[in-house]
Amino acid sequence: MGNVSAAAALLTRYREAAERTGDPEPDVARQAAHDAHELYKQLRETPEGRAGLTALMLDPHPQVRRWAATHSLTWKREEARQVLAELGRG
Repeated sequence: MGNVSAAAALLTRYREAAERTGDPEPDVARQAAHDAHELYKQLRETPEGRAGLTALMLDPHPQVRRWAATHSLTWKREEARQVLAELGRG
């Protein structure tokens, strides 16, 4: 499996985990937050992973945008701040 394919698979899992962080069941949300963070630590290591996280700042699901923006602050600070500000305004 090449880097792009590996990154795509990690991004799919990250997106699913980020979406689940909004689950009303605390144990589900907590595990999802852990999963999203662990996946982020892998994704940040490659250009493809960082680009994928940046792209997820445009995802239709607000929880996914929130996580992606937070995790993209290091390399896309202004864009990430704008996403987080928009989410904060509702």
